Amino acid sequence: MTISVIVGVVISLYHSKEANINNLLLNIPILCFCLGFVIYRGVKSQKHSFESIQLITDNETLTRLQFSKPSIIIRYDDITSIEKSNDGYLIIKSNNSNGKLIIPSQIENIIELEIILNNIIQVKSKPRYQLVNYKALGTIMMAIIMMICVYLSDNKIIVGISGLGIVVLMAYAFYQLRTNKSIDDKSKLTSWILLIVIASVIGILYDKLIS
Repeated sequence: MTISVIVGVVISLYHSKEANINNLLLNIPILCFCLGFVIYRGVKSQKHSFESIQLITDNETLTRLQFSKPSIIIRYDDITSIEKSNDGYLIIKSNNSNGKLIIPSQIENIIELEIILNNIIQVKSKPRYQLVNYKALGTIMMAIIMMICVYLSDNKIIVGISGLGIVVLMAYAFYQLRTNKSIDDKSKLTSWILLIVIASVIGILYDKLIS
């Protein structure tokens, strides 16, 4: 989010014929305040969601209940592997549409849960669970670079390739946000903003490549 704000300010300054330092000094603190408020609200909401996780087991299924997120039900027969990281996370992988279920180490009665899971399939040890998805982070950085190229470059080839890449990435991200059962309802609602971004990029492409 911080990178996106910085990129937005840079693009705005680039397109401004006469940069007004007073406006800049006023707008940047406002942007920082809004950014901080959004992050604070987001962290608070995620904390509440994290603390609401419940796991229900029966003779055939494992069910995860969590505030503002769809319930995930995994049949024991569909579980392909269960891994435990060095820091206590349990990662349950299945071959159905639910994919992967990550159980935090802070959940109550985790020892009893691990015994139950061991009776389903052997729990294997794995290295420390990687909370930061560097592949996703790299994709975000690539998208930001392409966005800069679309708005600032006058080279039609660069604009065309970057614009097409942005549209494909945004469309894929929209699909993932709408279909992923691990994403909360609020995030799914705000995912419609991506369609506005896609429309904006298509408009820029039309303006620079056709008109």
